[in-house]
Amino acid sequence: MDHERRALWMSVLGALFFAGLGFGFSILTDSEAVLLDGFFSLIGFFMGLLSLRVARLVQGPDDEHFQFGYAAFEPMINTVKGLIILGVCAFAFASALGNALDGGSDIQAGWGVLYAGVATVGCFTLAAIQLRVARTTGSQLLAVDARSWLIDGLMSLVVALAFGVAYWLAGTGLAHLVPYVDPGLVMILTVLMIPVPIRIMVRGAGELLKVAPDSSIQTEIRSQVGAVLDEAGFHRWVMRMARVGREFWLLIHVLVVEGQEKSGVVALDQIRDRVHGAAAEVEPGMVVDVMFTAREEWT
Repeated sequence: MDHERRALWMSVLGALFFAGLGFGFSILTDSEAVLLDGFFSLIGFFMGLLSLRVARLVQGPDDEHFQFGYAAFEPMINTVKGLIILGVCAFAFASALGNALDGGSDIQAGWGVLYAGVATVGCFTLAAIQLRVARTTGSQLLAVDARSWLIDGLMSLVVALAFGVAYWLAGTGLAHLVPYVDPGLVMILTVLMIPVPIRIMVRGAGELLKVAPDSSIQTEIRSQVGAVLDEAGFHRWVMRMARVGREFWLLIHVLVVEGQEKSGVVALDQIRDRVHGAAAEVEPGMVVDVMFTAREEWT
Protein backbone atom coordinates (compact mmCIF):
# COMPACT_ATOMS: atom_id res chain seq x y z
CA MET A 1 0.00 0.00 0.00
CA ASP A 2 1.47 3.42 -0.97
CA HIS A 3 1.93 6.44 1.30
CA GLU A 4 -1.19 8.20 0.05
CA ARG A 5 -3.52 5.29 0.75
CA ARG A 6 -1.96 4.64 4.16
CA ALA A 7 -2.56 8.28 5.07
CA LEU A 8 -6.14 8.10 3.78
CA TRP A 9 -6.84 4.96 5.82
CA MET A 10 -5.43 6.71 8.90
CA SER A 11 -7.78 9.61 8.21
CA VAL A 12 -10.79 7.30 7.77
CA LEU A 13 -10.15 5.46 11.04
CA GLY A 14 -9.41 8.71 12.85
CA ALA A 15 -12.63 10.26 11.58
CA LEU A 16 -14.64 7.25 12.70
CA PHE A 17 -13.08 7.43 16.18
CA PHE A 18 -13.70 11.15 16.60
CA ALA A 19 -17.25 10.88 15.23
CA GLY A 20 -18.05 8.28 17.90
CA LEU A 21 -16.29 10.38 20.53
CA GLY A 22 -18.24 13.49 19.51
CA PHE A 23 -21.63 11.78 19.50
CA GLY A 24 -20.92 10.14 22.86
CA PHE A 25 -19.79 13.35 24.53
CA SER A 26 -22.65 15.33 22.97
CA ILE A 27 -24.97 13.18 25.10
CA LEU A 28 -22.87 13.75 28.23
CA THR A 29 -22.55 17.50 27.65
CA ASP A 30 -25.92 18.20 25.98
CA SER A 31 -23.93 20.40 23.59
CA GLU A 32 -24.75 21.18 19.97
CA ALA A 33 -21.17 22.36 19.43
CA VAL A 34 -19.85 18.92 20.32
CA LEU A 35 -22.56 17.34 18.16
CA LEU A 36 -21.46 19.54 15.24
CA ASP A 37 -17.88 18.40 15.77
CA GLY A 38 -19.07 14.78 15.66
CA PHE A 39 -21.03 15.37 12.45
CA PHE A 40 -17.99 16.98 10.87
CA SER A 41 -15.91 13.89 11.72
CA LEU A 42 -18.66 11.62 10.35
CA ILE A 43 -18.57 13.51 7.05
CA GLY A 44 -14.81 13.05 7.06
CA PHE A 45 -15.27 9.30 7.51
CA PHE A 46 -17.57 8.85 4.50
CA MET A 47 -15.58 11.24 2.30
CA GLY A 48 -12.40 9.43 3.33
CA LEU A 49 -13.81 6.12 2.09
CA LEU A 50 -14.72 7.82 -1.19
CA SER A 51 -11.26 9.39 -1.40
CA LEU A 52 -9.67 5.95 -1.09
CA ARG A 53 -11.63 4.78 -4.13
CA VAL A 54 -10.72 7.92 -6.10
CA ALA A 55 -7.04 7.57 -5.15
CA ARG A 56 -7.00 4.08 -6.68
CA LEU A 57 -8.70 5.33 -9.83
CA VAL A 58 -6.44 8.32 -10.49
CA GLN A 59 -3.32 6.18 -10.01
CA GLY A 60 -4.57 3.56 -12.46
CA PRO A 61 -4.50 3.60 -16.27
CA ASP A 62 -7.19 5.00 -18.53
CA ASP A 63 -9.81 2.68 -19.95
CA GLU A 64 -12.48 2.54 -22.65
CA HIS A 65 -14.90 4.61 -20.58
CA PHE A 66 -12.46 7.30 -19.37
CA GLN A 67 -9.92 7.48 -22.16
CA PHE A 68 -8.15 10.51 -20.66
CA GLY A 69 -7.88 8.90 -17.23
CA TYR A 70 -9.56 9.66 -13.92
CA ALA A 71 -7.67 12.82 -12.91
CA ALA A 72 -10.88 14.91 -12.90
CA PHE A 73 -12.34 12.73 -10.13
CA GLU A 74 -9.95 14.31 -7.63
CA PRO A 75 -11.16 17.94 -7.95
CA MET A 76 -14.73 16.62 -8.29
CA ILE A 77 -14.68 14.88 -4.89
CA ASN A 78 -12.99 17.90 -3.31
CA THR A 79 -15.72 20.16 -4.69
CA VAL A 80 -18.42 17.84 -3.33
CA LYS A 81 -16.67 17.74 0.04
CA GLY A 82 -16.57 21.54 0.19
CA LEU A 83 -20.27 21.71 -0.71
CA ILE A 84 -21.21 19.22 2.03
CA ILE A 85 -19.17 21.09 4.66
CA LEU A 86 -20.84 24.34 3.61
CA GLY A 87 -24.28 22.72 3.92
CA VAL A 88 -23.48 21.40 7.43
CA CYS A 89 -22.30 24.88 8.45
CA ALA A 90 -25.53 26.49 7.21
CA PHE A 91 -27.71 23.89 8.98
CA ALA A 92 -25.71 24.18 12.22
CA PHE A 93 -25.93 27.98 12.20
CA ALA A 94 -29.71 27.93 11.70
CA SER A 95 -30.16 25.33 14.45
CA ALA A 96 -27.96 27.28 16.89
CA LEU A 97 -29.78 30.53 16.14
CA GLY A 98 -33.11 28.88 16.89
CA ASN A 99 -31.70 27.44 20.11
CA ALA A 100 -30.42 30.85 21.22
CA LEU A 101 -33.78 32.48 20.52
CA ASP A 102 -35.44 29.78 22.64
CA GLY A 103 -33.28 30.63 25.64
CA GLY A 104 -30.19 28.50 24.98
CA SER A 105 -29.33 25.19 26.63
CA ASP A 106 -27.67 24.00 29.82
CA ILE A 107 -24.38 22.24 29.20
CA GLN A 108 -21.97 20.15 31.25
CA ALA A 109 -18.88 22.28 30.73
CA GLY A 110 -16.47 19.95 32.53
CA TRP A 111 -17.12 17.03 30.16
CA GLY A 112 -16.94 19.48 27.24
CA VAL A 113 -13.44 20.65 28.18
CA LEU A 114 -12.25 17.03 28.47
CA TYR A 115 -13.68 16.10 25.06
CA ALA A 116 -12.36 19.21 23.32
CA GLY A 117 -8.86 18.72 24.74
CA VAL A 118 -8.60 15.16 23.41
CA ALA A 119 -10.14 16.12 20.06
CA THR A 120 -7.87 19.16 19.60
CA VAL A 121 -4.66 17.19 20.08
CA GLY A 122 -5.86 14.31 17.88
CA CYS A 123 -7.11 16.51 15.01
CA PHE A 124 -4.00 18.70 14.87
CA THR A 125 -1.80 15.58 14.89
CA LEU A 126 -3.70 14.07 11.95
CA ALA A 127 -3.63 17.40 10.09
CA ALA A 128 0.16 17.55 10.42
CA ILE A 129 0.57 13.96 9.20
CA GLN A 130 -1.76 14.45 6.21
CA LEU A 131 -0.07 17.70 5.22
CA ARG A 132 3.39 16.12 5.32
CA VAL A 133 2.32 13.18 3.14
CA ALA A 134 0.42 15.54 0.78
CA ARG A 135 3.60 17.54 0.18
CA THR A 136 5.55 14.35 -0.44
CA THR A 137 3.05 12.77 -2.85
CA GLY A 138 1.50 15.90 -4.41
CA SER A 139 -1.95 14.54 -3.55
CA GLN A 140 -4.75 17.14 -3.63
CA LEU A 141 -6.96 14.63 -1.83
CA LEU A 142 -4.61 14.67 1.16
CA ALA A 143 -4.12 18.44 0.96
CA VAL A 144 -7.88 18.98 1.29
CA ASP A 145 -8.05 16.28 3.97
CA ALA A 146 -5.34 18.07 5.96
CA ARG A 147 -7.34 21.31 5.80
CA SER A 148 -10.42 19.44 6.99
CA TRP A 149 -8.54 18.09 10.02
CA LEU A 150 -7.16 21.56 10.69
CA ILE A 151 -10.71 22.96 10.69
CA ASP A 152 -11.82 20.16 13.00
CA GLY A 153 -8.91 20.87 15.34
CA LEU A 154 -9.65 24.59 15.43
CA MET A 155 -13.30 23.82 16.16
CA SER A 156 -12.29 21.60 19.07
CA LEU A 157 -9.89 24.24 20.39
CA VAL A 158 -12.59 26.91 20.33
CA VAL A 159 -14.99 24.47 22.04
CA ALA A 160 -12.41 23.88 24.79
CA LEU A 161 -11.90 27.61 25.34
CA ALA A 162 -15.63 28.35 25.31
CA PHE A 163 -16.47 25.56 27.73
CA GLY A 164 -13.68 26.78 29.97
CA VAL A 165 -15.33 30.20 29.98
CA ALA A 166 -18.73 28.61 30.66
CA TYR A 167 -17.27 26.65 33.58
CA TRP A 168 -15.88 29.90 35.00
CA LEU A 169 -19.11 31.85 34.40
CA ALA A 170 -21.13 29.26 36.32
CA GLY A 171 -19.53 30.41 39.57
CA THR A 172 -20.01 34.14 39.00
CA GLY A 173 -22.83 36.62 38.81
CA LEU A 174 -22.92 36.03 35.02
CA ALA A 175 -24.18 32.45 35.37
CA HIS A 176 -27.33 33.41 33.45
CA LEU A 177 -25.21 33.66 30.30
CA VAL A 178 -24.06 30.03 30.43
CA PRO A 179 -27.05 28.65 28.40
CA TYR A 180 -26.08 30.95 25.51
CA VAL A 181 -22.46 29.81 25.36
CA ASP A 182 -23.19 26.67 23.31
CA PRO A 183 -25.43 28.17 20.57
CA GLY A 184 -23.22 31.25 20.43
CA LEU A 185 -20.17 29.06 20.02
CA VAL A 186 -21.79 27.08 17.19
CA MET A 187 -22.67 30.28 15.31
CA ILE A 188 -19.14 31.65 15.71
CA LEU A 189 -17.59 28.37 14.56
CA THR A 190 -19.74 28.11 11.45
CA VAL A 191 -19.04 31.70 10.41
CA LEU A 192 -15.29 31.15 10.84
CA MET A 193 -15.43 27.88 8.90
CA ILE A 194 -17.36 29.09 5.87
CA PRO A 195 -14.40 30.58 3.89
CA VAL A 196 -12.52 27.25 3.89
CA PRO A 197 -15.11 25.07 2.07
CA ILE A 198 -15.75 27.95 -0.32
CA ARG A 199 -12.06 28.04 -1.24
CA ILE A 200 -12.05 24.25 -1.67
CA MET A 201 -15.09 24.45 -3.95
CA VAL A 202 -13.69 27.30 -6.04
CA ARG A 203 -10.38 25.51 -6.60
CA GLY A 204 -12.06 22.18 -7.38
CA ALA A 205 -14.55 23.77 -9.78
CA GLY A 206 -11.73 25.72 -11.44
CA GLU A 207 -9.78 22.52 -12.09
CA LEU A 208 -12.88 20.78 -13.45
CA LEU A 209 -13.37 23.72 -15.83
CA LYS A 210 -9.65 23.59 -16.75
CA VAL A 211 -8.84 27.09 -15.53
CA ALA A 212 -5.22 28.01 -16.30
CA PRO A 213 -2.68 27.56 -13.47
CA ASP A 214 -1.00 30.43 -11.62
CA SER A 215 0.58 33.03 -13.91
CA SER A 216 3.99 32.51 -12.27
CA ILE A 217 4.02 28.83 -13.29
CA GLN A 218 2.81 29.70 -16.80
CA THR A 219 5.58 32.27 -17.20
CA GLU A 220 8.27 29.81 -16.07
CA ILE A 221 7.05 27.04 -18.36
CA ARG A 222 6.77 29.38 -21.36
CA SER A 223 10.29 30.62 -20.69
CA GLN A 224 11.86 27.17 -20.32
CA VAL A 225 10.02 25.45 -23.17
CA GLY A 226 10.14 28.52 -25.43
CA ALA A 227 13.93 28.58 -25.13
CA VAL A 228 14.11 24.96 -26.36
CA LEU A 229 11.82 25.66 -29.33
CA ASP A 230 13.66 28.88 -30.24
CA GLU A 231 16.98 27.04 -30.15
CA ALA A 232 15.53 24.41 -32.51
CA GLY A 233 14.51 27.17 -34.94
CA PHE A 234 10.77 27.21 -34.17
CA HIS A 235 9.74 30.73 -33.24
CA ARG A 236 5.96 30.57 -33.62
CA TRP A 237 4.05 28.42 -31.17
CA VAL A 238 0.99 28.43 -28.90
CA MET A 239 0.97 26.88 -25.41
CA ARG A 240 -2.10 25.93 -23.39
CA MET A 241 -1.99 24.65 -19.81
CA ALA A 242 -4.39 23.21 -17.24
CA ARG A 243 -4.04 21.55 -13.85
CA VAL A 244 -6.63 18.86 -13.08
CA GLY A 245 -6.13 17.18 -9.72
CA ARG A 246 -2.56 15.92 -9.54
CA GLU A 247 -2.08 16.09 -13.29
CA PHE A 248 -0.69 19.09 -15.17
CA TRP A 249 -1.40 19.19 -18.90
CA LEU A 250 0.64 21.16 -21.43
CA LEU A 251 -0.47 21.34 -25.07
CA ILE A 252 1.86 22.99 -27.59
CA HIS A 253 1.11 23.73 -31.25
CA VAL A 254 4.30 24.54 -33.15
CA LEU A 255 4.00 26.29 -36.51
CA VAL A 256 6.43 24.91 -39.11
CA VAL A 257 7.30 27.65 -41.61
CA GLU A 258 8.84 27.48 -45.05
CA GLY A 259 12.28 25.92 -44.97
CA GLN A 260 11.51 23.70 -41.96
CA GLU A 261 9.21 21.24 -43.76
CA LYS A 262 11.99 18.71 -44.24
CA SER A 263 12.32 18.10 -40.53
CA GLY A 264 11.87 14.34 -40.20
CA VAL A 265 9.85 12.50 -37.61
CA VAL A 266 12.99 11.43 -35.76
CA ALA A 267 14.23 15.02 -35.54
CA LEU A 268 10.83 16.23 -34.31
CA ASP A 269 10.73 13.49 -31.67
CA GLN A 270 14.13 14.64 -30.43
CA ILE A 271 12.69 18.15 -30.03
CA ARG A 272 9.72 16.66 -28.15
CA ASP A 273 12.14 14.92 -25.78
CA ARG A 274 13.89 18.21 -25.07
CA VAL A 275 10.55 19.97 -24.53
CA HIS A 276 9.48 17.25 -22.07
CA GLY A 277 12.74 17.64 -20.19
CA ALA A 278 12.40 21.43 -19.94
CA ALA A 279 8.77 21.18 -18.79
CA ALA A 280 9.60 18.51 -16.19
CA GLU A 281 12.11 20.88 -14.54
CA VAL A 282 9.19 23.15 -13.66
CA GLU A 283 6.44 20.58 -13.02
CA PRO A 284 7.60 16.93 -12.71
CA GLY A 285 5.21 14.37 -14.17
CA MET A 286 3.59 16.86 -16.53
CA VAL A 287 1.59 15.45 -19.45
CA VAL A 288 3.03 17.16 -22.54
CA ASP A 289 1.67 17.01 -26.09
CA VAL A 290 3.69 18.72 -28.84
CA MET A 291 2.07 19.01 -32.27
CA PHE A 292 3.78 20.36 -35.36
CA THR A 293 1.73 21.87 -38.17
CA ALA A 294 2.35 23.96 -41.28
CA ARG A 295 -1.15 25.49 -41.17
CA GLU A 296 -1.59 28.41 -38.80
CA GLU A 297 -5.33 27.87 -38.34
CA TRP A 298 -4.59 24.53 -36.64
CA THR A 299 -2.85 26.36 -33.81
